[in-house]
Amino acid sequence: VLESPDAGYLWPVLRKLPLLTKAGTAQQFLVEFLRLASLPEKLVDLYNEGGQYSKAGEVCLQQANARCVQLQDGRVCPTLQERIHWFRQASKAAKLNGGSLNNHTQASLIDQYADIAHIQMALATCMEESESLSSRHGAQLLLQRLNKELFSLQEIFERACEFDCYHVAMQVCEAASAGGDVQAGYLNLSQVMSKLWRLILQKAWKGEDQIGNDPEEAWARVESSVCDIGRRFARKDGFLPIGELVAWLEETAHTNFYCTTDMHESWNEACRAEGRDHHFWCGDAGFASLSAPAFRVPRLLLLSLGIEPLKLIKAYCDMLDSPLLSSDSRKRTHCFRTLVMLYTVFLREARDTDQEALLPFAAIENDFVGLEAKPGVFAGELQQARGLLKALRMRREGGFF
Repeated sequence: VLESPDAGYLWPVLRKLPLLTKAGTAQQFLVEFLRLASLPEKLVDLYNEGGQYSKAGEVCLQQANARCVQLQDGRVCPTLQERIHWFRQASKAAKLNGGSLNNHTQASLIDQYADIAHIQMALATCMEESESLSSRHGAQLLLQRLNKELFSLQEIFERACEFDCYHVAMQVCEAASAGGDVQAGYLNLSQVMSKLWRLILQKAWKGEDQIGNDPEEAWARVESSVCDIGRRFARKDGFLPIGELVAWLEETAHTNFYCTTDMHESWNEACRAEGRDHHFWCGDAGFASLSAPAFRVPRLLLLSLGIEPLKLIKAYCDMLDSPLLSSDSRKRTHCFRTLVMLYTVFLREARDTDQEALLPFAAIENDFVGLEAKPGVFAGELQQARGLLKALRMRREGGFF
């Protein structure tokens, strides 16, 4: 039956026969046939049918780590996508086998292999989709290797940085962090993230051609990059250097849009812009929407990522204390008014959603006192925020207002 051309049609019957689903001579004949016929999927099904999950997982691992060969039609086998599939199947079998295979390979380790291969595929995709990257020296050779070999995390990180795929390098750091490889002396996460974000912002501002162009187009690319990458990492500790993002975005907006005399008033008003929801910055594809404002407002852009408002407030407080603003009264005023808007909107939302019980009243009050004591600020502009804070405190304490 196995040697007949009808074997494929009879497979649904063969895999259910009790004699073939149990370990023994009959099953061994079928196993040898499936190996020789290069039918690993059917072999895995056979082992799973009989509850031999460890053997099924070991077959999957063999396929995932198989040496790449080129078929007559020019295709390579296994592809990177197929390797990922086999790693996932091996992990599934290990979990069914109690968390590991009989050779002591843990399901969690197999999942890490699959995650690394998935990041490797992201690097290949990034290079293939960018004409400027795929045409660079060494790019085609690297693409061939990416599709044939399995890289280590370190090698993926190095190649991602070499070919300006910085968001892929961030995924490497994410995987290393999840795997417990972020240790002192091995990977300083905060330093690496700060550098990667600077490179991401600079690349977005310059564009693919790496030459100066229209600031409006450049800012739209920055917004798209910040939204696309930032939303993934906004809630992960150490992956979003908020203070540095605030400083870069504010300085870039000021230098390119608001530094001329005729734009001074617009810059004063930009820090007061509000009223957009978090979807306003991006459409479905991550590009600036048609309802984008006339003002370039880094505060609203960063809030759209899901950053906690108090963390953003701290970043602006730190910037207000920075020596870089000490000699520029206009920038200090802009930063102060941005803080006023952040506090006002934050407290208003707490009032409207009945979240006053979670507010750090003492810390916010101390911030207000510190802000009012700074030279050259308009303390009276904090009155609305102060009124909101007082009302929320009274409501929490059961008072009336």
